Amino acid sequence: MSYKIEMLFVSDDFRGRGIGKQLINFVISNLNVKYVDVNEQNPEGTAFYEYMGFSVFKRSEFD
Repeated sequence: MSYKIEMLFVSDDFRGRGIGKQLINFVISNLNVKYVDVNEQNPEGTAFYEYMGFSVFKRSEFD
């Protein structure tokens, strides 16, 4: 079974320190995460997940 990240938040005070990258690498390696659900109105989040190797395969008009 593959799991999905639906909500991952890093406080503004801690962004840019590699915490999000460490969390993503952990869940990919240990929890078999293959998918992420991110709001497309969040360009920073979308760019981060694309940087981490995820790509858009489905869009929904609902949040």
